[in-house]
Amino acid sequence: MSLISAVKNKVFGSAPRLKKRRFDPEKMSVEDIELPTVIKNMDSEKLPQMIQNEFSTYKSLGYVDLPLDQLKFPEYHSYQVGVVLKYLKEDKVYFTPDADSIISSAATSLSKRNLHIKVFDLVYRYNEIVDKTMLKEELEKDTKWTPLEISYLLRYATLENRAITR
Repeated sequence: MSLISAVKNKVFGSAPRLKKRRFDPEKMSVEDIELPTVIKNMDSEKLPQMIQNEFSTYKSLGYVDLPLDQLKFPEYHSYQVGVVLKYLKEDKVYFTPDADSIISSAATSLSKRNLHIKVFDLVYRYNEIVDKTMLKEELEKDTKWTPLEISYLLRYATLENRAITR
């Protein structure tokens, strides 16, 4: 092999090719949640009351009784979703004995694995599309999340053991 061929191989041919990583929600966990600074710096002591307010709002809007196709219109903003995600990130559990009567059956009927996949698909999208430097007012104007997505998050928040088995 000539010197030129050796250099050519070093420069052009022998570099390892990197494979594009595929998104896998099953391998994600709460550590993968990236929150905007305003939510990250929020007082954790206020979170349980804020989550209770989200449950009350969800219940009062009667989403549990609506058909699935009516739960697919954006009605929630990125601040509300971020608050629930912070609650999950801090590994807190919201105990409510009547979760099945509050949350849509689209979320309560899912297996733990499927619920995990739905939640971390949402986490991935939140991480990708929500600007982490947005202020609270900007996040409150960013309405792009559906009641169905919130139902997945709220259901996930009620689970004590969130780990999925392989």
